[in-house]
Amino acid sequence: PGVTRWFAILSGEGVVLTSRGSGGDSEAAAAAEVTVTASSAVHCFDGGDGPDCRLIGGAVVDLNLMLRAGGGDGDGEGGARPAATMLRATAGEAWPSAPAAAASASAAGR
Repeated sequence: PGVTRWFAILSGEGVVLTSRGSGGDSEAAAAAEVTVTASSAVHCFDGGDGPDCRLIGGAVVDLNLMLRAGGGDGDGEGGARPAATMLRATAGEAWPSAPAAAASASAAGR
């Protein structure tokens, strides 16, 4: 509780995350599945959810960032940045400037 989690696949075929559900007539009906692959946008969710994870086709390398609410992230304001600012770095490519990176992430839905 109180943790925001960002999850991205860096390499491999990907995973299927299944939330445990949060009410409704049955837990199964309330559960949701999300497929996360290397080409997917970063998946952001409540860190207290603790989803089940199933590999799609073998081992993956992932990035799992968890931030406590109000813990700060270096922006000087004490709040967590939105997932839209989490960018992928690609070997051999220059790191974009901050305004270009924000525009690129916004356009990509990240």
